[in-house]
Amino acid sequence: MKDEKIISDFQIFLEKENYKYQSEFEKKLKELITISENDKTTSSIKGKVLALQKDSEAALPKLLENDKRDILDLLKEELASRYFGLTGRIKASLDTDLQFQVGLRLLLDQKYYNNFLQRRN
Repeated sequence: MKDEKIISDFQIFLEKENYKYQSEFEKKLKELITISENDKTTSSIKGKVLALQKDSEAALPKLLENDKRDILDLLKEELASRYFGLTGRIKASLDTDLQFQVGLRLLLDQKYYNNFLQRRN
């Protein structure tokens, strides 16, 4: 399955399920709004806090784009797990495991292996 298709299907799933992600920042912001509504001394900044909340909501769609690579890797691992169990999850995770990739390259590429050993001395 192509990466863009996986992300696209995931976005459709989130919309269909009416999933609403709330970041830690948004949770704290909501808490701050509640405090500002109940505390008369902070009521003067309530408008600024509400404006910040609006900006935060506008930035939410960018979160998926910013973390696209990580989300894609996790989705691939989850899909592999659903179809092939733990073995599938592990195999899928090896594609993005930097330590595994370097170790594999050391084993398969004699020149890289020799350069690696020379740097260690």
